[in-house]
Formats: sequence, C-alpha cells, structure tokens
Amino acid sequence: MAIKVEITTPFGKVYEDTADMVIVPAELGELGILPGHTPYLANLSMGVMRIKKDSNTEYFAANKGFVEINPDRVEVLCETCENAKKIDINRAIEARDRAVFRLKERKKGVDLQRAEIALKKALLRLKTANVSKIYQ
Repeated sequence: MAIKVEITTPFGKVYEDTADMVIVPAELGELGILPGHTPYLANLSMGVMRIKKDSNTEYFAANKGFVEINPDRVEVLCETCENAKKIDINRAIEARDRAVFRLKERKKGVDLQRAEIALKKALLRLKTANVSKIYQ
C-alpha cells in the first residue's frame, strides 16, 4: 500500500509520486507518515524531508510551510524545497561563506536578519546534500 505525495512551492510542483513513508520536519518534531495516517495539519519547519519508496530514500531541503495529511495523501506546501540530487554544493558553500562574512562584518546597511536566514538556508542545503550522500 502506498500514499500519494505532492510537494508544491510558489514556483511550482517539486515532487509528485507515491511513497511508502514520508518524514517531514514539523514545528513540534519530525512526523513519520504512513498510508492510512489520521488526517492532520501541521506547520512545517526548516529541515530535511525524506520520502521512502521501495528501498530508495529521496532527501529534500524544505523551508517552512504546511503539511496536510490524509489517509491516502500527503500535501506539502512550502516556501522552498530542493531535492538533494539538485543541490549545487559549491554554490551552497559560497552562500554560507557570504552570510558568515556579512554577520561578522556588521556594517551599517547590512540586514543581519536577512544574513541569518541566508546562513540557515545554506547550512540546510549542505546538510541535505551530505545526508543523502551518506545513506546512498
């Protein structure tokens, strides 16, 4: 038995398929979702989302949103979501270094909150890419 999974961002669909299990980073902790799950709605936090199908696991860097769970379907709506296979590690490292530099610099005109968010996103992308490589 499988559960239908759909991940959507403001830029379009990121994923649409069936899965055996979905694990999402919710605000109150990770949620493991299997077919037949009780209907549930949760806030999605920034973190690594995993979709398991057969003996394969796909990893996604998910950034805030909502997850709606039904017995036969999981719908994820999030600001951004990137498949680990598509993450450009060099670009993520550059973004991390740029954000760290801006935070250390603390010049006038530097938006510290924006730099902190950029740092968190870059670290999440690196974590997702590394986790997917470890478990391949």
